[in-house]
Amino acid sequence: YLAKVGCELPPSGGRYSVNAGLWGLTIGGQELLTSWGSLPDDGWHWTKGAGGTGRFIVSFERGEPVALDGEALAPVALIERLNAQAGALGAGRGYHLGDTVLGIKGRIAFEAPAAEVLLTAHRELEKLVLTEDQRTTKDQLGDQYGRRLHFGLFHDPFQRDIEALLLSSQERVTGRARVL
Repeated sequence: YLAKVGCELPPSGGRYSVNAGLWGLTIGGQELLTSWGSLPDDGWHWTKGAGGTGRFIVSFERGEPVALDGEALAPVALIERLNAQAGALGAGRGYHLGDTVLGIKGRIAFEAPAAEVLLTAHRELEKLVLTEDQRTTKDQLGDQYGRRLHFGLFHDPFQRDIEALLLSSQERVTGRARVL
């Protein structure tokens, strides 16, 4: 599957635990067991040796990304291209500290270049077409939806109610956004 989404993971000699998918990857390792440790440069995968600046223009129709820099792309192709291009610039690199489903604190490094670019572009476009109440309510419900999904409540009918509001909020989110 990793090759299918354009992700090649160099061997880490068992030093790191890596989970990768279309939207990003997470990296665990000894350095991340405390809140002080940082992942060394050889632990990063998509953003290894990253640097520089770049510009992306993302086009949306009804909240969904449909083109990158003027080229219409299918969703998976758009995400893969952004992961490669924005990852080469170092976008989407970070750390997450939170509670696991078991209630244990955990810390991981992550790389999600496409997600960072798309979320930033989408958020800026929403600021132009949604009211303040629409944006803040959507954001709160999005957080609740994600938390419930994390706990395995995908089939709960309340999830469909949240989805209906989120879908409705995207009716006018059409246009282009430039991300530097």
